[in-house]
This record gives sequence, structure tokens and C-alpha cells, in this order.
Amino acid sequence: MVSLVAPPAGPSFAQIALDVPILGALTYSIPDQLRGQLRRGQLVQVPFRNRSKIGLVVDLTDEVDDELAPKVRDVVDIIDREPLLGAAGLDFLRFLADYYMAPLGDVARLAIPAAVRLEGAKHYTRLREFDASAVPAHLQLLYASLEYEPVAVQSIRESSNFTYTELAALEDVGAVEVGYAEEQRVSVKTERFYRLVDGGGDGAALGTRQQGVVDYLQDEGEVGLAHLRDSFGAVHSSLNRLVDRGVICFEEREVYRDPFADVTPVEASDGALTDDQELALTALNDARVRGTFRAFLLHGVTGSGKTRVYVEAIRAVIDEGRSALVLLPEIALTP
Repeated sequence: MVSLVAPPAGPSFAQIALDVPILGALTYSIPDQLRGQLRRGQLVQVPFRNRSKIGLVVDLTDEVDDELAPKVRDVVDIIDREPLLGAAGLDFLRFLADYYMAPLGDVARLAIPAAVRLEGAKHYTRLREFDASAVPAHLQLLYASLEYEPVAVQSIRESSNFTYTELAALEDVGAVEVGYAEEQRVSVKTERFYRLVDGGGDGAALGTRQQGVVDYLQDEGEVGLAHLRDSFGAVHSSLNRLVDRGVICFEEREVYRDPFADVTPVEASDGALTDDQELALTALNDARVRGTFRAFLLHGVTGSGKTRVYVEAIRAVIDEGRSALVLLPEIALTP
């Protein structure tokens, strides 16, 4: 008997880059229900050993080794219908992986924003103005389970068996709104800034330290708690009393962490270069003068003077009215 059912259209296999210590991409089979929907640059869910992982589709093909084909596992689901990267972006990732001899999945992880690749960061919101009757019958239960407030994909999937593809179908009909919210892992640093209140506490009898704080604020204007602590030591109780008496007020503001706030810059040495430094700098300058791209690798133990060569090369570029970009360190691409 001859089957009249046409096979699904589209490539049969996908090359997926996973965040695992493997230089290349892994081959997965595209099941019939997803055939024709996968595109390069999409994020997909795939099995890896005994768990599930999110990977990036870097290529699609119909060709796979005959011995390998029966062992290839299926793509489980499509996370995002729209590709995150185009052809140029994927080619660039491959170039980086080859150039730095780094796993392709590691490079892809660095290129994709965390808020996009983390399952819990994607949120769906049910739209109040949408006509529920327009939702296809097979999606009604999923639609009804959503809320009018953002719900993380992870929460939806933990409470049901719905797939990313079904959630994407709700996007297609305009029934939901999609957003990304990255988890705040670092708390915002704030500091209190104090200033005098106009006419506040006129004639009030103040203690010695309280009066010192008032005089300091009169001279300096608005001052942060850190500076007051440097000047007066344990000053919290005095500040609280002055606030309670209406002499001063404060405002809480976000401040940026500066790891180099207490570091005194050291000027680069202008001493004579060593013979090895001169040799390296000459090679760098020759390439700069010719205007051609060349890659250089300086060999030397810590403290041997490699940075001095970089500094002098950068100075020459800046003297020409151009700019230089220094990237340190490349630890993220180190196996």
C-alpha cells in the first residue's frame, strides 16, 4: 500500500551550540511537528545527557552520517520563533570560536543577553482587551491559565505540560504580551546625603559634635554619609538627633561602586626600553605605519615589561590623533 501523506518539508537535522565544553556544535534531529519551523539563530530546547538544555541553532542540514543518524536525539521545543542572530552574527561567533579555540557554545552564551537565554526571565502577560473566543480551541486551556500580570515561562512550564511552541502560538494570535526581566542579582548601593534645613532648629542648643556637623554642612553644603563618617567618626547618633530636631534632612540616593576609589594612579615609567621591548615595539609600529592588520603575541613572564610595550604602542596611535581599545582580560573565553 502506497502512503499518500507527504513528508514534512524542511531540513531533517540541526546543528546546535550548547554551553558545554565541546568545540563544535551537536547534531539533533528535527521532529515532524517542528519540521520547517527551525531557523538559524533560534534558541531551542534539547536533551543533553540526562537533562534539558537551551541551545542556539547554528546550522540546518539534511546530511548526517548513516551510522550516526539512528543515535541522534530530537529537538524538544522551539523557545523563540524569531532568530536572535542573523547569518552575519552566527559567522562572527564561529570566527571567534576558531580564533580563540573556544567552545562554540561558550561564545554563543557570551553573545546572547542573559535576560533572553534564561528561561525564568521571559514573561507572558494575558491581554485584557483581547477577545478570548479568538484563541484556537487547543490553546484555550493554556490561555486561561495565564494571568493579567507578567508570569515567568519557568512558572508556566512547572505548573503545566505546555510547550514553547504553544506559547508562541498565543503570541502569533496577539493574545499575550511578551517581556524579559532579568533577575536582580546585585543589590543597588545607596547612600544618605545630608544638608541643613532652612531655618531649622534656630536657637537650639547643640552638643559639641552636633555643632561640628552643622558647621561642616554650612561650609560644604550637601555631604554624603561616607564623608561625614571620615570627618567625625561614629556620627550616626548625632545625625539622627539633628534630623529629629529638624536641623538637617537627608535624601537616599543610588551611588556607584568604584573599586579604584582609594587607589592612587601610578604614572607609567618613561625609562629606557629594553632591547626585547624595542624589538617588539618596532614590529608593532611597522604594522601601524603600513596600515595593515597583523596579530601579535608577546611572550614574557609577569613583570617582564609586556604592558610597557602596549602603552608605548598606544601612545604612538594617540599622538596620530587616533584611538586605541584595550581589552583585558580574556578570562571569559578561557577553557
